[in-house]
Amino acid sequence: MPKPAAASSPPVPSAAGREDVRTRVLDAALEILQGQGIQALTQARVAQHAGLRQSHLTYYFPTRNQLLVAVVERGVEVLCESISPSQPRRPRTLAGLRRAMSAPVIETRIPRLMTAMTVAAEEDPSLKQWLVDFQGRAVAYMAEMLAPHGLRPPALELKLFHATIVGVSTLNLNAGSQASARQARRLFEMAFDRLVAACPPVA
Repeated sequence: MPKPAAASSPPVPSAAGREDVRTRVLDAALEILQGQGIQALTQARVAQHAGLRQSHLTYYFPTRNQLLVAVVERGVEVLCESISPSQPRRPRTLAGLRRAMSAPVIETRIPRLMTAMTVAAEEDPSLKQWLVDFQGRAVAYMAEMLAPHGLRPPALELKLFHATIVGVSTLNLNAGSQASARQARRLFEMAFDRLVAACPPVA
């Protein structure tokens, strides 16, 4: 007679079901992280918010930090989808790209997520390499967005642009005012214009 499955073992869903559950978990975790901060991000709380057993959540994300990494990846992916060069609705002009790229700087979602990752990395040094890799991917993604407009900035200028965005968005997050948002937009625009001016002429 077959041995019955343990009561805590989650059923194995179909591929579509797995994606649906994973999305529910990530959406719930993102909502908690944005609204209550990293201290509130526990597997038990996320599972409850997503309407799942905790054992079901840990089937997809065995540790809290694995969940946090997936949440950050998902948050950035959603925010960047509209300006990706592979998307049909991506900005067609340089001015449109400038406006679109300023959105993550003015909004607090991405800076809040990255701040949470920095805090988590202090507790778990293994996350530091993920942060380094993520920043490298961010710089590469910026180069990818600029390329369709004939812009290929020098590597150091691109890294400086990325560092400026990180600093400006963090300052805006810390201040959290309309005035800081306006200043963040202006500083981003100045940095973007500097980056464009640093690009070699199109052959």
